[in-house]
Amino acid sequence: AKLMALKEYGDKAFAGKTDKRLVTFHDSLAYFEQAFDLNVRGVLTKKPGQEPDAKEFKELIEICKHPRQPVRVIATEPQYAGSPSGEALRKALADAGVKDPVLVEFDPLETVRPDELAPDWYERRMRANIDRLAEKMK
Repeated sequence: AKLMALKEYGDKAFAGKTDKRLVTFHDSLAYFEQAFDLNVRGVLTKKPGQEPDAKEFKELIEICKHPRQPVRVIATEPQYAGSPSGEALRKALADAGVKDPVLVEFDPLETVRPDELAPDWYERRMRANIDRLAEKMK
C-alpha cells in the first residue's frame, strides 16, 4: 500500500509534464524512468568514478541539443558531488543554445548513514527525488 501511494504521488507530480527528457549521472534510473514515463537520453559516467572522455562528452552534448527534443535536465547524485561533469555539461548546453539547462540532485539510494535509517526512510527519500525532479521538468 505504501509503495502504491508513492507511485500515485509520482504520477501526480509528473502529470502534465511534457519535458520529461533528462541525462543521468550514471545508468541508475531505469526503474524510475519506466515507472513515471520519463525519457533518459544519456548518461554522464558510464563507469562509476570515471569522467566522460572528450568524445563521450561531445556525443552527449549533441544528443541534448537536438532541435526538436532538447534535453535540459541533468540528474546528479549526492555521492558524486565532487564530480565536475554535471556542471560542465550544464554550461556546455547553455553555450550550445539549450534553453535553461538545470542540475537536479537525485539520490539513487546507494548510500545512507546508519543514523538516518528509519522505517519511512525510503519513502521520504523517493518523495524528495520526485519533488526535485518534477520541479525542474516543464
